[in-house]
Amino acid sequence: MKHKIKLLLVTAFVTSTAALHAQNIFFPTKTGTVLMFAQKDDHGAITGYLRQTLNAVEGSNDNMTIHYLYESMDKNHTTLVEVPCEMLIKDGMMIFDLKYPFVGKLKSSNEKIIGVTGTPLQFPNNLMPGETLKDAHMNANIARGIINVHVDVSMTDGKCVDIEEVTVPAGTFKSHKITQTVAITKLGSTDHTYVVSWGAPNVGIVKSETYDGNHQLLNSMELVEMK
Repeated sequence: MKHKIKLLLVTAFVTSTAALHAQNIFFPTKTGTVLMFAQKDDHGAITGYLRQTLNAVEGSNDNMTIHYLYESMDKNHTTLVEVPCEMLIKDGMMIFDLKYPFVGKLKSSNEKIIGVTGTPLQFPNNLMPGETLKDAHMNANIARGIINVHVDVSMTDGKCVDIEEVTVPAGTFKSHKITQTVAITKLGSTDHTYVVSWGAPNVGIVKSETYDGNHQLLNSMELVEMK
C-alpha cells in the first residue's frame, strides 16, 4: 500500500507545482485537457497508467478552482479507480488537499477514511531555483474492518533545484526540477523516500522518479500523451 500511496502523492505534488505567473501555472486550465502518464518499475517496465481529465475551471487569474478526474489504470488501460479532485489557486498560491490520494487508494479496497487532518500542499508564485517549499502533512484514521489504523504522511525538504529541458514521449518541456522527501508512518513503521520531479508550465508533471533511503530507484512516471 505504501508504494501506491507514494506514487499518488508524487502525482499530487508535481501537478500542483507553483506558477511563474498566474496565467502560466503548472497545471492545465483548458477544459477537456487530458494527460496520460505511464508508471514504470525500477527496470523501466510499464506497470500501469494514470489519466487526468480537466472537467471545469471556476474563476480566473489568481483565484481559480480547477476540477479534474484522476484515474488509476492497469497496464491494459483498464480503469481501476476514479477520484474527482480539485486544485485551488488563491492569491497566487496553489493548494492541494493530500486526502485525494488516499481516497483514490482506498476506493479499491475494503478500507475507508474516517478522519483526516493536516496541512495541504502549498506553493508560491514565481518559484525559482534555490527556493524552498512549505512542508505538508496529513494524519488519517483508516477503518480496516473493526480495526482503526493511523497513517501519518509528511512531505518535507521541498526545493526547486534547477530549470531543465526534459524529453518524454509527449514531447520536450522546459521544466522546474524539484526534490522532496516523503515519509509515511503506518503501524509503527516509517518509510522514507526521495522524490525528484519535473513540472512544466501549463502542463504540470512531465516526469518523476522515486528513490529509497539508499538512493536506489523504486519507480518512475512520465507523461506519454497530452491532448
